[in-house]
Amino acid sequence: MGRNRLRLPFAVVATIVAATVATVALRPRSGLIEPAAVDPQAYFSANEIERARAFRGPQRALGVGGMVVSGGVLALIALRPPRAVRRSLERAGRRPLA
Repeated sequence: MGRNRLRLPFAVVATIVAATVATVALRPRSGLIEPAAVDPQAYFSANEIERARAFRGPQRALGVGGMVVSGGVLALIALRPPRAVRRSLERAGRRPLA
């Protein structure tokens, strides 16, 4: 039983290490590229810019609300999985792969 308890933490640590290595390996060698300065008025009318600013607030609220709902559902499923998922996990626990 003791060996099985270390599988999940080991998998999490291995995932974090792999993500860190990939981040370092894929980072641009010459550093970050500075964005060019762009004047929005050169591309958009004042009406379009104002419309974009008015659109920004509700979009941000919808995005944050969506993340909160997704996080809540994920937490609910993790803390109290549905009966079918619990049965599947119990069945899988009785027949480990390794």
